[in-house]
Amino acid sequence: MKIHLILMLMLLFAAMTVLAFDPVRLRAVACIDGDTFVGSKDARVVRLWGIDAPELDQPWGDVSKAALIALTHRRQLNIEPKGDSWGRLVGVARRGREIDVGLELIKMGLAWHDPRYAPKAKEYAEAEAEARKAKRGLWSDDKPVAPWDWRKQQNDDIDEDD
Repeated sequence: MKIHLILMLMLLFAAMTVLAFDPVRLRAVACIDGDTFVGSKDARVVRLWGIDAPELDQPWGDVSKAALIALTHRRQLNIEPKGDSWGRLVGVARRGREIDVGLELIKMGLAWHDPRYAPKAKEYAEAEAEARKAKRGLWSDDKPVAPWDWRKQQNDDIDEDD
């Protein structure tokens, strides 16, 4: 009897996992920053997987957000879920089958490939290397600061003020 219960629970868990990562189709209606937007389906917040864009109060933050707006606003997107973080759907957003929105931002030099979360995204790493070499976007600055370092610095500054 116990083995049947365990098998049923395992099947239920497997089914929930498959359902949780079904592709999502939605229309982008607003951008929060350079790597996060809101989709029309239940006002779902989507965080682009494998990239990290400059924060809005960081150099290139507004430009990155404007580029995300240009790439997504009012367009139908196919989201390949990769997980969730802080209540946001994390996934690869594509326009049609070809255009990977995150990859486009990296190619423009408006986002970093984040190997902490996408270590096997070779195409992202290569696109970032090419953008760096061509000094596109934020790579035209002498010493661009990665968003994860920027956030840490901002948090450290707040702690010092206390």
